Amino acid sequence: MIYAASFLDAEGCIVVYHRQETLENKGYFKLQVRVTQKYHIEPLEVFRDLWGGSIGRFGSGMFYWHAANRIAALSLEEMFPFLKVKREQAEEAIIFQKRRNKPGVRQSPDQKQMDLESTSKIKALKKVPIIS
Repeated sequence: MIYAASFLDAEGCIVVYHRQETLENKGYFKLQVRVTQKYHIEPLEVFRDLWGGSIGRFGSGMFYWHAANRIAALSLEEMFPFLKVKREQAEEAIIFQKRRNKPGVRQSPDQKQMDLESTSKIKALKKVPIIS
C-alpha cells in the first residue's frame, strides 16, 4: 500500500471531470484516478491487482492505470494514510464520491453545486508553487 501511495504521489493524478449538460445529454461528474509509467508496466499491475481498473497505453507509448468512480474512491481511501503530495486532493475526491447518487437518480441543484466546488478545489490543489 505504501508503494502504491508513493507511486500515485509521484506519477499519478486525481481529477473530477464535469461534462456540461447540453440538449443531447444530461451532463455528469466522474472521479478518475490515473497513474502513468513510461517504460515498465509492472508498477501499474500492482494497482490493477489491488483494485481492478484497467491498464492501457497512450499513442505516445506511455502506459497508464485508470480507475473511475467507486473503484477510484476505494483506491484513494486505502492509500490515504500514506499519501503526502496528493493527500488533500484524495480527501476531496473521497468526499465527492461519497455524495454520489445511485445511477439514474437526478442530482439536486445543491449537490450539483457541491460537485462543481469539489471539481474546482481538486483542480486548485494541483497548482504547485515554484520554489526558487
